[in-house]
Amino acid sequence: WTLLNRKPDGAIPVILDEATARWALGLSGIGARMSIENGHGEKILLEVVGLLEPGILQGYAIVNESSFLELFPDRSGYGMFLFDSGSASHTDQTDQKRIRDGITRVLSDFGADVRPTLERLKQLGTLQNTYLLGFQSLGVIGLLLGIAGVAVVEVRSVVERTGQFGLLQAIGYSKSRLQVFILLETLFMALAGLFIGALAGLVALFPNLVARSAEFPWSWMVSSWLAMVLSAVVAGCIAASVVSRIQPAVAVRLSQ
Repeated sequence: WTLLNRKPDGAIPVILDEATARWALGLSGIGARMSIENGHGEKILLEVVGLLEPGILQGYAIVNESSFLELFPDRSGYGMFLFDSGSASHTDQTDQKRIRDGITRVLSDFGADVRPTLERLKQLGTLQNTYLLGFQSLGVIGLLLGIAGVAVVEVRSVVERTGQFGLLQAIGYSKSRLQVFILLETLFMALAGLFIGALAGLVALFPNLVARSAEFPWSWMVSSWLAMVLSAVVAGCIAASVVSRIQPAVAVRLSQ
């Protein structure tokens, strides 16, 4: 907290939680700078000197009180209080409710909204999980569209190579062998796409994995991979069914 007392190059030091700094404000981290307007509409430069892990202060910018009064001289009093009501393990729910009611009664003239820390953390976690679920849903939709694209491309490829498959049947290749060939070809394309996508994802997540600020979603990754492979098998079967309807004589004649 002593970092808030210094002023590097005229910028006002500020402490943010990491999620707000990186995702909401798009800052690179400690040392990053941003500008805000003070109470007079003037541009003021802030420099991030510390990052906090996700907690009850998420979404707040913490500055020195003297710096805050300098920026916003028209603001008076305090807008938020933090009360230590003891550990939840040592204080039962009845005592917690009594403390809440007492604080609400004392600050009733100020319209105070008293919320336990755990409740605020749950609300913040719910909001964050909703965003993550939304992005995961978009990712699943992208995977499904990718598999549909593989199926369409493979079926079109089979139709365009009708003459070749007819010639292969004419020289002795069975339809079942050609169907296996089409299925393996589809699986190869799907696995190659999964490998490239997973490699790109690892590159994007590498800083978080090194800093251990995020856990690797093994269960979601494995389940999505299995879904992709099963979908690729279905797409390959659809494309292979086209081969079963190819008549060698007609296909060779059409290819000439």
